[in-house]
Amino acid sequence: NLPWSTSSTTTTAIDVIQINLAKSKVAIAHLEKLASEININHFLVQEPYVKEGKIAGVPRKWHQWLSSNNKAGIISLPSTNNPIFICSTTNLTAIKIQTITGPVNLISAYSSPYAELQDTA
Repeated sequence: NLPWSTSSTTTTAIDVIQINLAKSKVAIAHLEKLASEININHFLVQEPYVKEGKIAGVPRKWHQWLSSNNKAGIISLPSTNNPIFICSTTNLTAIKIQTITGPVNLISAYSSPYAELQDTA
């Protein structure tokens, strides 16, 4: 058994959406509605509103992971089968999910539009 294997696999489609939340409480509040309306399993988010080391406003039963600078995150609904945390670095976080066709890595990364300016300043 490989280290990333899970006891079950997802037989349904994997629906992922990427969204920059712009540190907005209002944007996060709409995720639950969005998930049910268009059947999303995973959100790859940038600039979430974070409070006490967690993405604020996300239902407790949802899984979440954050980069160390809180700029990139992944949110998985409880309907997903055993997402496995891979890693978090300063600007990214990654998980692995098992599907019927094999493992899939989901990576959320943040790239600042000011990175080059900050490096040269």
